[in-house]
Amino acid sequence: MAKNVLRCVLHFVTGAFYNQDMSYIERIKALRKEKKKRQREVAEQIFVSQRTYSDYESGRIRLPVDSLVRLAKYYDVSVDYISGAVPEKGSFPKEGS
Repeated sequence: MAKNVLRCVLHFVTGAFYNQDMSYIERIKALRKEKKKRQREVAEQIFVSQRTYSDYESGRIRLPVDSLVRLAKYYDVSVDYISGAVPEKGSFPKEGS
C-alpha cells in the first residue's frame, strides 16, 4: 500500500496524471455532488475552512497531500482515483491491511 500511495503522491505533486479525462479538481467536485454534500460539510471533515475547500475545487489552491488523503478516506475511494492515476474509484485502504 505504501508504494501505491507514494506513486500516487509523486504523480499528484508533479502533475503527471495518467487519466486526463477528469482532473482531480473535477473529481473532488463530482464526489461531493454525488454524496449531496455542501462544501462547508466536506471542509469540516478534512479540517479546513469552507473558503480553502472552495479554493481546492476551483483550482486556486493546489490540494495538499494531507487533504488529499483525508478526502479519499472521507469518500472511501483510493488516493489514486482522486489524483487521476486510475479510472476506478477503488476503496480507501482499511487500517491494518
